[in-house]
Amino acid sequence: MVQQQGVDAKTNAIPVVQHLLAGRDVHGIVITMDALPTQQATTQLMLHQGGHYLLIAKANQPTLYQAIADWFDAPAWPEEQRMQWSQTEKAHGRLETRLLERIVCPPHLQAFWPGVR
Repeated sequence: MVQQQGVDAKTNAIPVVQHLLAGRDVHGIVITMDALPTQQATTQLMLHQGGHYLLIAKANQPTLYQAIADWFDAPAWPEEQRMQWSQTEKAHGRLETRLLERIVCPPHLQAFWPGVR
């Protein structure tokens, strides 16, 4: 399912995303979005309708962003199963390195953010 809708100048993407998702069967679908719609109400809607999400956390969600930053800064313990992937390539006239780090989500973040893993 691919959807696109313009956003009126008097609003932002948050209500538009929620409108696009409303009433849709998204079982087994992973929904990705940029940082602005990273909202608890949006994630609740996706989960309620059977979907999953992969969202970006930025400073527009300061409490969430800081909680994640603190968790990644903390030393790992053996059961944590921390894994990293790295990719380096030349693109857009520069050398780009992307680092993805996966760690087990702590219980306090699971209670704080719906469906986080």
